[in-house]
Amino acid sequence: MEELDRVPDVIDIVAEWGLTNAAFRRNRLAVRRKVLAAILAASGVSYRETASLVGGMSYIAVRDCYAALTSLLPRGEKAYRRTVAIDESVVKLGGEHAYVWLARDVETGQTLSFMCSFTGSPEDSATFARSVLESCANKPALRLGRGTNRPRGLKNLEFYFQTEGGSAVAQIIQRILRVGGG
Repeated sequence: MEELDRVPDVIDIVAEWGLTNAAFRRNRLAVRRKVLAAILAASGVSYRETASLVGGMSYIAVRDCYAALTSLLPRGEKAYRRTVAIDESVVKLGGEHAYVWLARDVETGQTLSFMCSFTGSPEDSATFARSVLESCANKPALRLGRGTNRPRGLKNLEFYFQTEGGSAVAQIIQRILRVGGG
């Protein structure tokens, strides 16, 4: 029963999205591990360092995961978006906490961006929000989960944002992906 009540984290959501869009040809390694490696590489961590953080992968496997997953993201396609949901999950890498961020268009369900940071600071949330704007023709409203750093980091970017309760953003993303209990 506990397994059914578990809310998927960002890694689960991106893994489901990658599997749905056939990002990975073979799955000898766990898909969550591939997704985490791709997100780290997309965030600027070197392939070799990512391979050592994630473990059980070569740097070539990390590069392949990165290429497969990022090829699915929209490129150069700026669209008008009303609301974007942003969520984050905390994972442990090499004994340290890492923050994995995900942004999705609420209406279309399209994954817009993902990022990993090792601090989770207001500056990290602002950097991630700027990366989301690269696929938007306007400044959409941001729907955020609960987090003290996020609104502070976004005030300078002049976004309209709503802060939701604990798992509201995760539930929205679940509904879009049709996973989990929602």
